Amino acid sequence: MTSSRTLKAISVLAVALGLVLGGTGLSDAALVKGEAKCAGKLGKGSAKLTKTIVGGMSKCRLGQISGKVTGSCPDSKTQAKINKASNKLVSGAEKSCSSSCSVSNDVPCITTSVCPPLAHLSTPAHEQCSGVMGSNPFDVGNFGFPGAYCEDTLGHSMVSANDVGSCVASLTASTSNAMVALMFGSTSSASDLSKEARGCLTAASKGTTKLVGTIHKGVVKCRSLINKGKVNMNAATCTTNDAKLAGKIAKATTKLTAGLTKKCTDAAVQELDLCGAGTGAITTVGAAADCLAAVANEVSDSDAAPASRTYSSISLIDGAYPPTASCGDGVVNKLPEPFLLLGEECDGDDDSACPGNCLPAGDVFECTCGNLSRMRLVSTMTTSEKQGTDLDSGWSGSSHNSTVAEGAGYVTGREGCDCSQLEGNTCVGTTSDPVCEAIGYQMPVCSHDPTGDTRCDGHGDGNGVDNHVDCQICDDFSANSGSWCSNEGDCQAQCYTDDGSVTGGGCQRQTDCPAGSVCRGQCDRSQHCIKTPNGQPLPLSAGGSAVCVMSEFRQDAYGTQNIVTGEHATFIRLFSVTHLGLAPDKPCPVCGGFCEGGPRGTSICEGSCSTSGEGCRFNDDCPTGETCTTASADCPGGFCNLSLVCSGGGNSDQPCRIGAKSAFGTVSSECPPPAAKNISGLGLAINFWPSTSEAVAMPFNLPCSDVGYENYDCPCPDDGGRLTRPNHCSFACDAGANYGQACAACSAVSVGLPTVCAGGAGAGAACDEDSDCPGGTCSDNPTTCDGASDACPGGRCVPLCMTDPNDSEEGTCAAGAKYACNGEGHGFRKCTVYNEGTQTSCEAGTDGVLGTVDDIPGAGTCTAQPLGCFLPNVVTEGGDIYNGRGDATHPRSTAVYCIPATNNDAINVTAGLGGPGRIRTINAVNIPNATSIP
Repeated sequence: MTSSRTLKAISVLAVALGLVLGGTGLSDAALVKGEAKCAGKLGKGSAKLTKTIVGGMSKCRLGQISGKVTGSCPDSKTQAKINKASNKLVSGAEKSCSSSCSVSNDVPCITTSVCPPLAHLSTPAHEQCSGVMGSNPFDVGNFGFPGAYCEDTLGHSMVSANDVGSCVASLTASTSNAMVALMFGSTSSASDLSKEARGCLTAASKGTTKLVGTIHKGVVKCRSLINKGKVNMNAATCTTNDAKLAGKIAKATTKLTAGLTKKCTDAAVQELDLCGAGTGAITTVGAAADCLAAVANEVSDSDAAPASRTYSSISLIDGAYPPTASCGDGVVNKLPEPFLLLGEECDGDDDSACPGNCLPAGDVFECTCGNLSRMRLVSTMTTSEKQGTDLDSGWSGSSHNSTVAEGAGYVTGREGCDCSQLEGNTCVGTTSDPVCEAIGYQMPVCSHDPTGDTRCDGHGDGNGVDNHVDCQICDDFSANSGSWCSNEGDCQAQCYTDDGSVTGGGCQRQTDCPAGSVCRGQCDRSQHCIKTPNGQPLPLSAGGSAVCVMSEFRQDAYGTQNIVTGEHATFIRLFSVTHLGLAPDKPCPVCGGFCEGGPRGTSICEGSCSTSGEGCRFNDDCPTGETCTTASADCPGGFCNLSLVCSGGGNSDQPCRIGAKSAFGTVSSECPPPAAKNISGLGLAINFWPSTSEAVAMPFNLPCSDVGYENYDCPCPDDGGRLTRPNHCSFACDAGANYGQACAACSAVSVGLPTVCAGGAGAGAACDEDSDCPGGTCSDNPTTCDGASDACPGGRCVPLCMTDPNDSEEGTCAAGAKYACNGEGHGFRKCTVYNEGTQTSCEAGTDGVLGTVDDIPGAGTCTAQPLGCFLPNVVTEGGDIYNGRGDATHPRSTAVYCIPATNNDAINVTAGLGGPGRIRTINAVNIPNATSIP
């Protein structure tokens, strides 16, 4: 049978894979001096060119309409000004937007990939685009180029500073002209406008041009400050998060409205062709003001997907600061990543893979082919009864009843089934075979072969590990382009002339080429191994210890699914890449929503609505008419940074997209934890074999290995020396009159005493059955604390896990408890029996003193709380139509597995690793990409 991966017909990702400069990420982090200077020059040059075009063309068009200008626009005078501004932009780029190669200093470069190799060395390498002695490192890719549009605009690969300037000039000109068209439309000298309408159009042109200039110039300034590292802000939100700029934009918008109100009447507006709507379509002065303001804002700078924009798919800021590739920009250029799991198979009209069947931006299957049957499972992290996901990890009980990352899940193709009509993912029509074979798209693959059937390691060194080195290939300049390489010595470089022609000679360094040509051909190290995540980072914190887990698929998911009953079994293999948490209250880096300044700097926070004071992250969280401000009770002595930038980790201060909300802030795959905090290497290997709707069991049939627990049974092996035990419960009576009572726990901190072997070779060893005691019996019970009687008459004292009275599949310790703060959302805060009943260890903050500025209001009081545990022979059931707890659209799955130990003993002890794991219930939604199969 042909696999769904093979069936995934996709056009060549020419833009993403064939670029000289490689792909770019979010690129608004602080740049080096030369890069920041170049970006600033391009931005200012673009703003000047826009002002020249929009101002000059508007004046010319108004002159045409009034009869003062004859002929076409731009007239010769205006065109000369436009040419001058355009040439100045390009010459500015040629002066500021390049460096020289590190050895061949006479070879200019805009990125390292265009510099000569050094394949003749004993350890072959390549020259850097870093100037003489590394004095001017430069990479135009660090601020977005070539982006999605430049190479189509130029008609060739971007290799020079002139290319950079020419691209910006061309994109700026086309968008500026589009802006003029949106202001004037079809109105011309032949329109015979009334005097009032001409005055109205003049006011509209003047006010809109002023607003465009305010936004364009202001965003350029904002981005320059970000690029220089002077402002910690996401460049995509400059217009809203830069308070000074937002004020200027509001003022210019008010002036636009005032000008129209003064110069226009409804009748005059109806004579005009505004905002691309057609003559007379805009009928009132208020509507004209609204649409022109919308035009100015979107055409100047928009963070909406290009396909969802109303007036222009490319903004003026896009032209000078290329955005990252995205679904909706009209070009197949997006590789699989956490926010677009399948990447792009098509994008708008770029749909050769499936003509007419490309799903649009904003769809859950956006930019994929709708004529291939697929299903996407999305989990929920709500923890209310029978609605959310319940995750239990380890034998200690401290990490029980947590959740999974919001949006965790996967996409599968479906084969071998049919249904004439789906409601959600449930077949309500006719079907001859309701059982679908599900085949996923999760295998690690190389960025140069994103739809292939070869995993990363199969392309590379074959060492059994999928990593980025496996995906290195000789670049497009090499004669053996596409071959795997470990260094430049594996690639066949060639001499190139300035026009891009090959001179015919091979080379190993620049001196091998004749004058006037450049030796090019390197090992492309920008290629990477694409590892599909299972949701966003998962922050976990309990017992004073915190971890941040990033879960990755190790292979394609596969299994079966009944689209009538909901029965399913999916086999999934994951790596849980585990990192020590940044702090107990902030296990993972966050995307915005963190304190700056004050004693709680970098802690998570919310802002406050401008009038009501309600907590918020965005304006939409506030009542109508209010805005979300950075004032926050969470940040005494500071403020809450609401901009979408990372806090903590290797990407700190870089822009990000929110992946999921959690109790520990807004997390994002673009804000990974610090690599140095990795305590699991490649990741803890987890097998959901399977994740299923049916009942599954994990028998306790292996000997435990922890000292004193050798006669008890455990469900998992000791993982190469990590000691195991059944649970962290104190010893309690398992039968008889004292059933469930602690055995000889004679103080608040005592765990009690076990029943031990009486007689035989194992005399004195803890036990729970006679077979543990060869030649003796498991009968020597401890006495009560006063020494007067048997602590467990008719039973034995064991680490007893009892069935939770509210849930037959959950366990709680009969004796023993955990101590934690009882404030809502603060249960992760650790306290001890010695603090029970007090607020000090919960609310006193880092200084341990109540009533000071770093207090944590609401953390509550230290209380004893039930300790979770795994019932012996763990049994759990998901849900399908037969038990009323799930269906084909709303699956309820379960899985049991063993979790290996990390390389951090403190985490292993706190969490009980290695040890058993269980997803008690995966609550999810299955979303199909069509209303029928096939």
